[in-house]
Amino acid sequence: MRQQRESFNKLRSQSEALKAQQYNQYIEEQRTLAATKIPEYSDPNKAVTFKTQMKQSLSEYGFNEQEIGSLADHRFLMVLRDAMGYRASKAAPVTNKKVTTAPRVIKSGTPKMEDSKRATVKQKIGRLRKSGKLNDAHSAILEIISKNK
Repeated sequence: MRQQRESFNKLRSQSEALKAQQYNQYIEEQRTLAATKIPEYSDPNKAVTFKTQMKQSLSEYGFNEQEIGSLADHRFLMVLRDAMGYRASKAAPVTNKKVTTAPRVIKSGTPKMEDSKRATVKQKIGRLRKSGKLNDAHSAILEIISKNK
C-alpha cells in the first residue's frame, strides 16, 4: 500500500512538472507572438510604459491583480491595445476643421436661365411669331445664345 502511494505521488509530481513545463513553453510562445505583433511590447523602452498602462486600463475595467497576472494569450493583449487606443482617441479634444467653400454644383441638362432673361426671350419669340420678320428671329436667337453663356 505504501509503495502504491509513493508511486502515485511520483506520477503526480511528474505530471505536474510536465504541465508546468508545457505552460512555461506556452507562455514563452505567447510572448514571442506578442512581441512580433505588438511593437510597443517588443521595444524595451516602450514596454514598461505599455505594461503599466495595460494594468491600469484593465483595473479600470474591473480586473484584479490575480486576473491580470493570469493573462497569457497574445490576442487578448492585441484587443487590449486597441481598446486603450480607442479610449485615448475619445479622450483627445476634437479640433474644428476649417471648411472650405464648396465649388458650385452644376446640374446636368440644359442650363436654367433667370426669370427676367427667360421673360425677354419669350417676349422676343412671341414678337417673332406675330411678325414673322427676319430681324425678330435674329434678335430672339441672339438673346437665347447670349443668355446661355
